[in-house]
Amino acid sequence: GPNWARNFVDAPLIVNSTGDEFLKQPIHYVLTHFSRFIRPGSKRIQSSTVNIDDKRVQHTAFVFDGQRILYIINTLNVEKEIVIEESTGTSISLKLASKSITTVTWKKQ
Repeated sequence: GPNWARNFVDAPLIVNSTGDEFLKQPIHYVLTHFSRFIRPGSKRIQSSTVNIDDKRVQHTAFVFDGQRILYIINTLNVEKEIVIEESTGTSISLKLASKSITTVTWKKQ
């Protein structure tokens, strides 16, 4: 039903009390994925995009316990190649699968 933001979404888990079962919805797996890397005490850090002109590729970054954590969401129906570059000049190329969430972690320098 409608949630606090007044949109209609499924719950992460749906319980069938008469059948003594529960169903894991896709959002459950997304929340589980994020919670594996964003631990209590994580701090969101500034990040930006260059040469990604499509708003359907989004990202957010965190730092925790000496590691940088970057989440990238590709909602496109096609694979997208990107370059992740840190302010130190270190960079890597990465192919994002279509309709995917990718997490990249590395030690903070």
